[in-house]
Amino acid sequence: ICTGEFRHFKPEPGNPNSLGITTVFCLYEDTRGILWIGTPIGFSSYNSKKNRFKNYFGDPDSPESTVPGITWSILEDKKGFIWFGDVFRGLYRFNRENEQFKVYRHKPDDPHSISSNIIRCIYQDSQGILWIAAENGLNKFDYRTETFTRYLTDIGLQIIKEDKEGSIWL
Repeated sequence: ICTGEFRHFKPEPGNPNSLGITTVFCLYEDTRGILWIGTPIGFSSYNSKKNRFKNYFGDPDSPESTVPGITWSILEDKKGFIWFGDVFRGLYRFNRENEQFKVYRHKPDDPHSISSNIIRCIYQDSQGILWIAAENGLNKFDYRTETFTRYLTDIGLQIIKEDKEGSIWL
């Protein structure tokens, strides 16, 4: 119900159920009504029914952190996983049922790894294909093998969208 009022959330020292940081890079509302908030140090989720935040912050000094750091993009896929794109540390898949992460990072010797750890956009098309825009091109995720097909370019991709005819726009 729209009340015409604004609510301002901010961190409350000593309250783990408050917003962890005020700087926000992206927002995404999932099919359960949970708001996911991308920040410079990880992400938060907000349950409006419980008026409660949960914060997930990685180690900012660890390039191998199992929790995203600078979270630039968020998407819920059709399987119910929440995906996070980190600006420097790759792509993260979050299983909210067991709160476990699967991390996908670029591996120079593996042509089926994601093309870059700099993730700018995550998109799932009408056919269920997961697309990831990285600094050096487009990546198509194969759910069965958990590998990527790379479409490299020297043009930095920022956004992915699909039109009514099913064409993907970059």
